[in-house]
Amino acid sequence: MALFTVIAAVLYDNWRLFFKTPTEIFAEREKKRQRKRKSWKTVSIGRMAWLSVGEVKGSFFACMLLLFLSSFFLCSVFIRYISYDVDYYLKEVAASDYTVADASCASRNQRYNEAAGGISEEMVENLRQLPGVEKFGETLSHEVQLTADEALYQTITDFYHGPCDYDPDISRKESMEGDPDWIAGIEKFEKEKTYTSVLYGTEGYGLEFMTMPHYLLDGAFDAEKYASGDYVIAVGASAAAWISAAPAGSKIQIEDKTFTVMMTVQDPAMFPMGSNSKEAACSLNYLMPPQALRDLYPHLSVRQINFNVEESQKAAVEKILKTYEAEGKIAVERREETEQAFAQETFLSISVQFVTGLFLFLIAVLSYGNLLMNRMMLRKRTFALYQGLGMDLPGVRRMVLYEGLIYGAGSILAVFPAVALLLWYGMPLYYESDAAYIYSIDWAVTYEFSLLPLFVTGGVLLLISLLLPQLCLMGMEKKSITERLRNIE
Repeated sequence: MALFTVIAAVLYDNWRLFFKTPTEIFAEREKKRQRKRKSWKTVSIGRMAWLSVGEVKGSFFACMLLLFLSSFFLCSVFIRYISYDVDYYLKEVAASDYTVADASCASRNQRYNEAAGGISEEMVENLRQLPGVEKFGETLSHEVQLTADEALYQTITDFYHGPCDYDPDISRKESMEGDPDWIAGIEKFEKEKTYTSVLYGTEGYGLEFMTMPHYLLDGAFDAEKYASGDYVIAVGASAAAWISAAPAGSKIQIEDKTFTVMMTVQDPAMFPMGSNSKEAACSLNYLMPPQALRDLYPHLSVRQINFNVEESQKAAVEKILKTYEAEGKIAVERREETEQAFAQETFLSISVQFVTGLFLFLIAVLSYGNLLMNRMMLRKRTFALYQGLGMDLPGVRRMVLYEGLIYGAGSILAVFPAVALLLWYGMPLYYESDAAYIYSIDWAVTYEFSLLPLFVTGGVLLLISLLLPQLCLMGMEKKSITERLRNIE
């Protein structure tokens, strides 16, 4: 890109050399000067500065082109960075202050072992009774094989044989051909009407997370009905057409008890920690109170605990959790650690683009500074002539100051409004495209607009425009007027 701008600058000023002789070029320049020459009654320092600036349009244009590209690049990267929303991310990954999970599901991809029993009932009660604990909730899970009635069977088969949301030419089932475990599960369902179901017994923070309004597909949550143990919440995939789970009001037979589906929610895929078996790749899951699940399967252990803690009590809670962690039976995920990991990921996602933008801006600044220095050095004898004809040194400095202001203000007015408009209309279109969602955290975005890098780059340009010519002039002043007039180089 820098090479392109250099070539453009050279060609802009010198393209005539390829087609005309030196005599023709000189005659043409003289005609232009005669047309542009005006009769001024008075010659001011400001007018002299303005005429001087107009003599380097080609080089100035090349510098502004590179400045435009670098400013746009830096601003777009900065907008991406500030648009990452840590609160949104923490909410969507079910990050309570503390998540205590069985050691068998310490990571998101590790399969949970129901027989591990790392979280004992004694541990649950000890943590529940700690001072400052809020929104305490335990989560149990158990995989079972259930049989669908005719209505549920028809709902599921119609859904997955319907057109895919992003490609109407294929069915939803065909869109899942890359997952052989899921395909095996749905084909088993179609042949036998049986399916794997993961039953979750959850309360507190976990229940609040699973029933957030944007996960709701059908029905409505009723805390009293849910607590009774006679109702379940069905979990399925979302689609504009319908749902892939039991709708609200339908009946589900589990063991010897019949439950009523209170509502249907979308599977968030972020809760709980760990993964289920391969057979559960295609599953119809249900949520119920922990005690209701224990009544069906008394042997179950706790899979995960979520709770928040008052800030003043976190130190005491940390000591107890570290004691349990040392036993190796549990894994603890802290909200602060998740937040720090997110901050690192956001920085890494924009680091390459940010460095590229800084590099482009550095080239733009060097090109701009080189333009100013060349203008000053080429006019060393001219400044001496001005002083020899009676202009005092403060007048020369003021003229150079005006030139710097014109260069700086011209740069800002030429580049920054165009960059701002392009960002204002372009960034929303960028976030509506697939190009905005490359990294695993790109979904955690709340769009924010900012032109802060423009103000920073504008300040740098003004500083260079005002200081660099003055420094060059100070260097020239070390020689006398006679020496500068005599020495052209």
